[in-house]
Amino acid sequence: MKQGHGRFSATEKITYTALLVAMQVILGNVLQIPMPIKQFNFGFLPVAFAGCFLGVLPAMLVGALGDFFGAHLFPVGAYFFGFTVTYAAVGLIYGLALYQKNASWPRVAAACLLVAVCNLFLNSYWLTYFIPRGYWALVGARSLAYLIDVPVSFVVTWFTLKGANRVNLPLFHMGAGTQKQSGVKGSPS
Repeated sequence: MKQGHGRFSATEKITYTALLVAMQVILGNVLQIPMPIKQFNFGFLPVAFAGCFLGVLPAMLVGALGDFFGAHLFPVGAYFFGFTVTYAAVGLIYGLALYQKNASWPRVAAACLLVAVCNLFLNSYWLTYFIPRGYWALVGARSLAYLIDVPVSFVVTWFTLKGANRVNLPLFHMGAGTQKQSGVKGSPS
């Protein structure tokens, strides 16, 4: 599943980034699966898309702006900047791991594992500002949830990115190398 190296105009890149920010707000705040120590949501998926198809900076923006707008549109408590930093770091990881690279299953798995480690350690640190437990107690309590999170995130990310190559949208087909040669120019593959 080799990603193309095509270039977008600045307007197209901004438009796709804004669309993915909106998707991140919805998937990260509306569609949630409650778990005892953390909530599982699909907010990572638009960030992974931005990292894979748009690059590092747009992925960081999708993560950070999605968290910022989501925290203000669907408030659960007071806004805290630390979680926005974590989402920007998640975008950095996805962008470095997937942009203009072959999105093979080991690369996607490694990205999902690094994202889980980043979320576990950074978010546990940010939670020490609100929860009077020690840092390592929070890391230990949240570790099991992330052991479940990694395979689920990998499967969802892998199959979604794999399926994106079959969709006939410019975002997913940035270069001629990403489309199957069907013999007819512009026909869906």
